[in-house]
Amino acid sequence: MVDRGDSNSARLEANGNGNGFGNAENHTGSNRRDRHVQSQFNTERTETVRIPLNATQKVFVCRDYTQGLDIRFLRDFPPSLSPFIAEETWEHTITRINSIFQTADKVCFASVMETLLGCATCYTIRLFSKTIYEKQLIELDEFLKRQNEEIYNPAGLHILNPMERGLRVIEISLLNVPAAEDSTDLMQQNQRLSP
Repeated sequence: MVDRGDSNSARLEANGNGNGFGNAENHTGSNRRDRHVQSQFNTERTETVRIPLNATQKVFVCRDYTQGLDIRFLRDFPPSLSPFIAEETWEHTITRINSIFQTADKVCFASVMETLLGCATCYTIRLFSKTIYEKQLIELDEFLKRQNEEIYNPAGLHILNPMERGLRVIEISLLNVPAAEDSTDLMQQNQRLSP
């Protein structure tokens, strides 16, 4: 699981075919500026290559405010991801992320009782059980970890949990594309991608 307070990195292990991508797992580091992706190539010898995430190009998927302030992200397929993944894969990922947040924000009998019980116990109940919202955030972490391991890291992408960006955007790092030297180039590219 990923600690939100520390920086993330993804570890990529070769799957024997020499392409350098395969299974991935999230790790935490100690310095927020030291975000990196580490890949291991398992041919005859093992070597480690680190790719700093801040040195890769990024694609940002913005929040969708068309239906109010509920946490929802735009479902439009970013064109810069087309060389890496299929549009159906993106649809599945973004739909699942949106549904997790929809479930977390839903007001139901259980969430009302959870709030009343918390209020009655001066919120000491939170020491013994997780809230529905916290359970959904754990599910989101596990889902993104699984998606990065199985789909996105092998394709040369890494999706960062939207909680890491204050639920403003979903950040996708293009692992094989170095960051633009001039930040205005990257900003112009992202403006073309957003509607």
